[in-house]
Amino acid sequence: LVLSTKESLLAYERTEAYEWAKRQGNVNASFRSFQPFKLIYAMILADNDKYDRADLFLKSIRLPYMKETPDDIKSVKVEQLFDNTSAFVLAYHQVRKQIESNEKHGIKY
Repeated sequence: LVLSTKESLLAYERTEAYEWAKRQGNVNASFRSFQPFKLIYAMILADNDKYDRADLFLKSIRLPYMKETPDDIKSVKVEQLFDNTSAFVLAYHQVRKQIESNEKHGIKY
């Protein structure tokens, strides 16, 4: 399972530090292969009612260019986040809606 162990979370934190360092030289720099991990981490945070932190991770994600939100996919599996652009974008928007709906209700953690 992705990001389900202490070791995998530590490795994830290192990738975040690596991308941050890269962005110091180029604000638009990102690593495409890291983006699904950011989304999964934001999902974990949102599922644990940490909406503010989840929102920060969503804002740091570089979405692939797409003209519109995909309508052909109804649900997403974790594996699809790594190789299916439409699934990645759909999952991103689902997490965004989850965060926004809970922020509107004033839920605190």
